[in-house]
Amino acid sequence: MASDRDRVILHVDLDCFYAQVEQRRLGVPSSVPLGVVQWNNLIAVNYAARPFGVKRGMGAAEALKLCPQLQCIEVEKISVDTFSSTLTPDSDCVDDLADDEGVGAVGAGGAAAGHANGPSVDADPDNDTPANTEVKVSLRRYRKASLDVMAVVRRYIPEAKLEKCGIDEVFGDVSDQAMELLRKMTVDEMAADLKRVPGHNAAADDAAEVESPALLAGAVLCGRIRAAVLAETGFTLSGGVSCNKTVSKIASALHKPNQQTVLQPSEGAALVLAQPVHKVPLLRGKLGRSVRDFVLRLRPPRPAADATMVTMAEVSLHLEDSAAAAAFSAGTLQWLQSLCRGEDHSGITPRMRPKSLLACKSFGQPGVTAVAELQRWLLLLAAEVVDRTVEDTAIFNRRPKTLVVYHSGLRRKGAAAGSRAATPSCTRSTRMPSAKVLTAEMVADAALATILKIEAALPCSRAAIAATDFADVVPERESIARFLTKTTSPPIDTDPPPHPAHPTTPAATSSGRKGGRPPKRPLEAMFAKIARKRPADEARTSDTAASAAAAAAVHQHAPVSMDMADVAWPCPFCTFVNVAHTFSCSMCDNMKGAAPPDINPPTP
Repeated sequence: MASDRDRVILHVDLDCFYAQVEQRRLGVPSSVPLGVVQWNNLIAVNYAARPFGVKRGMGAAEALKLCPQLQCIEVEKISVDTFSSTLTPDSDCVDDLADDEGVGAVGAGGAAAGHANGPSVDADPDNDTPANTEVKVSLRRYRKASLDVMAVVRRYIPEAKLEKCGIDEVFGDVSDQAMELLRKMTVDEMAADLKRVPGHNAAADDAAEVESPALLAGAVLCGRIRAAVLAETGFTLSGGVSCNKTVSKIASALHKPNQQTVLQPSEGAALVLAQPVHKVPLLRGKLGRSVRDFVLRLRPPRPAADATMVTMAEVSLHLEDSAAAAAFSAGTLQWLQSLCRGEDHSGITPRMRPKSLLACKSFGQPGVTAVAELQRWLLLLAAEVVDRTVEDTAIFNRRPKTLVVYHSGLRRKGAAAGSRAATPSCTRSTRMPSAKVLTAEMVADAALATILKIEAALPCSRAAIAATDFADVVPERESIARFLTKTTSPPIDTDPPPHPAHPTTPAATSSGRKGGRPPKRPLEAMFAKIARKRPADEARTSDTAASAAAAAAVHQHAPVSMDMADVAWPCPFCTFVNVAHTFSCSMCDNMKGAAPPDINPPTP
């Protein structure tokens, strides 16, 4: 097995993806400040707006004060009246997902979402969910754009070597492709190629300084992928190339936008140690907080400006303390020490196909209290799930078999915040409707029937439905052809058998089965077999008739004529008359012409 230093892992990340999608959709130049707004907050900001201090998560009204020329584009919202409730595989719904104006794109204040000088949202910062009783957010514009990008990436990297870790980023193991490229190009040729790649960054590109030529080949592949995505979709990516996932992901964020960075094995440790704990991909959750708190307890107090900032270099220093053994398990401690050395032994987990297609809606307080209102919302969620199912089937040739329903009730009074008992919730599953043309009404009815079986189904504070448990789709014509057409059976062989000097071995047979036996034949082969047996049956019938005639003559003590002898012979053992062309008696199996036994043996 190859060592980690021999691996070539790349990570590509779309630059401010949501903003890029809206820029392409509306024709806004990348030099114009632009932000994407969802419920009054910015969820994406392009690079032109960042010098003004505009940041993601900022309120739209606050962002406009910092940058009055900021273009605020609202995320698409859908409603039951505007979203198509019936989507068939033969429709153009997949293409409609990239429609310039969107489907049912309604602003929170009732205005159509689009290119505007100010946010088309309610400017009241206290209104957290404006108009959410009529519409819900839809991210299908961005999902469709992501699928377009990933389709390009799959042409360069097999799906089994890709791990999608978000709507806008993916890991790829290109070790095999890099070795193939090394057989075609020298290091100097690859270095010359990389000089033409926009935004390529590397500490060393020539043969004398490169530790791993394979990583240089990976950088060439990364540049080709970025160029293809830009040419076919108009989107820019940033990339990182190294021998493991952690270093590659950090490297892809070092130089943005539209750049790539390759790091040799010896450079990984320095990069990781320079990162704050919360910037390391594997330490952004609960474990990261535990590591940071562990260091804060041990180090002296600092000024308020960086009182909580902890770097991986500090973590590496304190992991040598005896207190580390008490704070972390032996396995976690060993893993953290490897991480500080720039090592990450995790492999690529193939994950390009979504495991489920989900649509959800939070209603807040007092929630949905009537069955009719719940049914209306389930219809909207079902329409979104059907939309995604049609799209998924067109791309991956599969269909879900199971419908999962998620339900949450109202928050219980007096329950501790964050506890599982605070908000009762449950999950139920049922069979996905198996109709040839799946409609939102079918899915909504199945989801409603499942929810109503839940005790205290109303009021409902949150509902979600998901399509999962996928199975490959077999086209109807193909399924019939599999039964009627001989796909694996060899043709009837009319040639003479092979010469003994060249025997046919089981491995050489066309059927592929042990001993050369043909597989079970389908329906038409069965009729062909009956047709082939018919002449043999007729011959057997005539032989039986001749034998019967000869036997009758024997039993009547009539001599067998020469004509009869030409076609029959009596057995000297049992006197049964056999057909002339047989060599053994059909009754007693004794050979033709054998001497009969001596009934009276001689006395001694």
